[in-house]
Amino acid sequence: MRRRFLLAGIAAGAAGPARAQVGAALPAAPPAPAPLPPGPLPLESYDFLVERRARPTRLIRPRASPQPWTREPVPAGAERIAYRAAGRTLWGLLGLPARAPGARAAPALVYAHGGFAFANSDFEWLRFLIERGWAVFTPTWRGENGNPGFFEFMFGEVDDLASAVRRLTEEPAVDRNRIHVFGHSVGGGLCDLLALFNDLPIRASGSAGGLYFPDDITADPRNPLFPPDDIWERRLRTMVPSARQLVRRHLAVLGSEERLAPQVEAMNDQARAAASRLTVAVVPGDHQTALRPALDFFLARVEAGDV
Repeated sequence: MRRRFLLAGIAAGAAGPARAQVGAALPAAPPAPAPLPPGPLPLESYDFLVERRARPTRLIRPRASPQPWTREPVPAGAERIAYRAAGRTLWGLLGLPARAPGARAAPALVYAHGGFAFANSDFEWLRFLIERGWAVFTPTWRGENGNPGFFEFMFGEVDDLASAVRRLTEEPAVDRNRIHVFGHSVGGGLCDLLALFNDLPIRASGSAGGLYFPDDITADPRNPLFPPDDIWERRLRTMVPSARQLVRRHLAVLGSEERLAPQVEAMNDQARAAASRLTVAVVPGDHQTALRPALDFFLARVEAGDV
């Protein structure tokens, strides 16, 4: 365990040890940290990135993603491109808008799919955005769809998402100053976590149905992926406890029929009191049907400069 020692009474350039003056005032104690504002968000005071580096996930039985998948042909108008993440070669589908010679590079959306496997439908539903002049990149993660690596349930996958964002900056048709990140469900949770990483060229980020608390992150007791009694395994798979540390404004959108929707106003009040960059919003629908309204809401906020 590291210990910190306070060295006092050493003057710069002194020839020998300094002597404390009789009656000298002792240095003031550092101020106590401000209390965390109460509310439905389970805020904590630990440093997320420090703890994440110190506590890599411990997979009890490394395995591939539990969700079945089907090998599909590359959709028309898309390109399958590779990207490197943690020493692995992964891939995603890239769709680019029609572009006149000399036209400005396109804004881009990196979309983090829901569930634990990728399907062409995760790309196809975003064609409307390509028709509006956006580039769309839909990456796959480690351990799914036959990819190398193991399924980590919202831990290592966030590193893959970060690498996918960096890969997109290499595309000459993409404006690296207008890269946006949005995800659904578990993919939304990855986007939430990515808003804690400060070394990425992301203009705005958001999620639909991806606002998870540590108590939502559970391990199957019959076949646990990680030690079920380790609170850090749950804390480091969700952004919410560290919402005060967001490095950019992040919009988390919920469907009106989702469990947390009635608490949105209280969550926003708490986030403001904590000086967090998190905003939570509600659109009509449940966990599935709210996806398109949530993305539309996010895009409207982006175009208005409110995210």
